[in-house]
Amino acid sequence: MESIYLRKLEKREVDKNRDRLIELIKEFAKANDIPYNESVEELIVNVINEMSKATSTDLVNRVEVIDYLSGGRSYVSWSPDNAVETRIQDEGRTIKVFIS
Repeated sequence: MESIYLRKLEKREVDKNRDRLIELIKEFAKANDIPYNESVEELIVNVINEMSKATSTDLVNRVEVIDYLSGGRSYVSWSPDNAVETRIQDEGRTIKVFIS
């Protein structure tokens, strides 16, 4: 199972990335004379939070790898007790799936 430490670390990373994204949008708005206020920021934060929920793996307990080059499913792992975590690494060139 995923440790509490890892979840806290991930939350800090999400918060840091969200804050950086908001700063970039503020800079863009200022540079292009686009009005920016707290309601715009609230909308942005809500969208980011919803995107995070959409990509959550909290409920996932089955992993399938579909390899069309080899004719279909090449790997399946399912258990009601599986916990699944994904990571993008190597500057976005690698996806890793951790099953525990």
